[in-house]
Amino acid sequence: MLRASAALLLLSTSAAEAGWSTFSAERVEREGATLVLRGAGAVASVGALTPEVVRVRFVPRAAFGRDHSYAVLPQARGPVEAAVESGTGRSVLRTAALTVSVQHAPFRVSFAAADGQSLDEDDAERGTSWVGEAARVWKRLRHDEHVYGLGEKTGRLDKRGWQLGGYAYAMWNSDTYAYDDGTDPLYASVPFYLVLRGGRAHGVFLDETRRSFFDVGKESTHLLSFGVEGGELDYYFIDGPTPRQVIERYTALTGRMPLPPRWALGYHQCRYSYYPEARVRRLADTFRARRVPGDAIWLDIHYLDGYAPFTWDRERFPDPARLLADLRGQGFRVVTIVDPHPEKARGSPVYETGLAGDHFVKNPDGTVYEAPVWPANAERDPGPSVFPDFSKPAARDWWGGLYRD
Repeated sequence: MLRASAALLLLSTSAAEAGWSTFSAERVEREGATLVLRGAGAVASVGALTPEVVRVRFVPRAAFGRDHSYAVLPQARGPVEAAVESGTGRSVLRTAALTVSVQHAPFRVSFAAADGQSLDEDDAERGTSWVGEAARVWKRLRHDEHVYGLGEKTGRLDKRGWQLGGYAYAMWNSDTYAYDDGTDPLYASVPFYLVLRGGRAHGVFLDETRRSFFDVGKESTHLLSFGVEGGELDYYFIDGPTPRQVIERYTALTGRMPLPPRWALGYHQCRYSYYPEARVRRLADTFRARRVPGDAIWLDIHYLDGYAPFTWDRERFPDPARLLADLRGQGFRVVTIVDPHPEKARGSPVYETGLAGDHFVKNPDGTVYEAPVWPANAERDPGPSVFPDFSKPAARDWWGGLYRD
């Protein structure tokens, strides 16, 4: 907790006060449509993925680590035609849509449209900097730029905030029930934002699974900054010029969900929590009696037996198949929440098959990681949970197969 608090303080403090080091390249190399800049103890790269999408990477180490992403589709990284010009202190990368200027020392990046219109540029004073394992980039924020996105966050849609006060957010998924408009972080992290100025739009996606931070004019009304607590600063600049085109290119980069069933687009009634069965039936009857439109009812963890995934509490829900069929007859689908933290319980099929298949997250010493979640609060036989390692394809297949029953 102290480490996280210290990192948050560090990343929200001005560069000068926190002792940030700015990166300066000593040599520049070209690898296809990518410029690689190397300096003392750090390396950066700027490369085009498509004419409208440019990737910027920086790490405060001598070399990049494994180039792997859980968010970006492999096919999104195809070859693209780009002209590269390198001079003594500056390089320029040109695509059909963008002109990207890269200052070598100190390292600064700016993006302009093909017609020369400035879209995004690093702050001249701070730019890309690091301290310890933390890295951050400060960007210009003009007074008439509006910033949207960042996923499940409180505050106004325009993250410039009230009277340009701006908002600062952390990306670090947390169980934050009963939150208010000042709570952060929340349940989901979507490190993508869209900038709109005079009807022209561009976006930025930070590809990072570690704790990260975004400041949209909070520290300084003329600066937008974001950074990571550790690891690599890896982001994508996505041109529009319309918001629709930005979103199309962002989803082409990160993937698009399958077309949902029609009922999923209707009204869903959900809360913590509906039980026993009689209460669920009363809810459905009331919706229909009062002619309130509704397509789905969600069941939270109290339908489960001891909060164990893929189970039913047979005292509260004695005949689940009949209940679901009756609700379907009333026009309701049922969504049952499934939490990915099975209890460490000998004899449990989920635990035993997961253990046998080596599907659980482990500690550095090779033992299975355990921690208390809902099953630790069960009325009967409480105990710690274990966690599927979804970074493994085999674990994803195993867990996905458990839904069939």
